[in-house]
Amino acid sequence: MKNLLFIIFSFILITSCGGNSTKTKTTEAVSTKAKSSEAVSPCSLLTEAEIKDMLSIPADAPTTKEDVVYTYPTCSYEWETLIYEKNTTIGDQQMALKYPYKLMIVLVANANKSMYDKSVIVYKDGENIANLGQMATWGDSMSQVTFLAGGKMIHLSLKISGDNKENRDKAIELAKLVEKRL
Repeated sequence: MKNLLFIIFSFILITSCGGNSTKTKTTEAVSTKAKSSEAVSPCSLLTEAEIKDMLSIPADAPTTKEDVVYTYPTCSYEWETLIYEKNTTIGDQQMALKYPYKLMIVLVANANKSMYDKSVIVYKDGENIANLGQMATWGDSMSQVTFLAGGKMIHLSLKISGDNKENRDKAIELAKLVEKRL
């Protein structure tokens, strides 16, 4: 009986270790493949100094920057010391909520019009933007502009103000600089 329990325990241990090892190798392979097919990091498209200058952020403001590959290469910036207020209604009460400044850039390589159309379908309040890429759409609810240029699609989300127009104008200004570098 002890031998049978030992064999069962050993079998479970071996298969569970082998399963985790395979999963890790697969994840590493996917990450490596994604990184190699997306040679350009979205963090390389704008410098931190340029971003701070365009957004009127003090040069000495501490920045949290993250350069990762989720589904696509993503670059995120956050300035926790810089806060904006956004008015919202919760229940029947009007409230002013406070948020830190945020910028996120997602780069999709080998993109085409079909991919663009599928991406912007989520913009319930989408507004076509002229003079940006081959086509561009802004959405207030997402505080994001998506554009197609040079076989790449960029999603640029900017939240620095409770005023959608201010977020829109600054996001488009940043997007035009990104477009020049694609």
